[in-house]
Amino acid sequence: MTSIYRLANKEHVVYTGVCLKTPKKEVTFYTSTKVKFGDLSEDQIKAYIKTGECLDKAGGYGAQGLGGCLIENITGDFYTIMGMPLYFLTKHLNEIFANNQ
Repeated sequence: MTSIYRLANKEHVVYTGVCLKTPKKEVTFYTSTKVKFGDLSEDQIKAYIKTGECLDKAGGYGAQGLGGCLIENITGDFYTIMGMPLYFLTKHLNEIFANNQ
């Protein structure tokens, strides 16, 4: 059974962890985002699985692709779902390099 069946009409949390390291400093952080899937019919789930998009995704869906049609609501940073929270990455990089570390 694919995870889409378990995610339908439920909310889950996606976490992304990042480690940035320079010769003088190491910074680690994580972000989290809530994802709520809609009330999906069996036919919708089967059609999505048939596309094959879910086969190479860690969570069993691609929010940036057809899987985005299954998502009812996102609370937080979309890029956390994608695996690289760009805003927070940039913020931490700016802090590291502003101090010449």
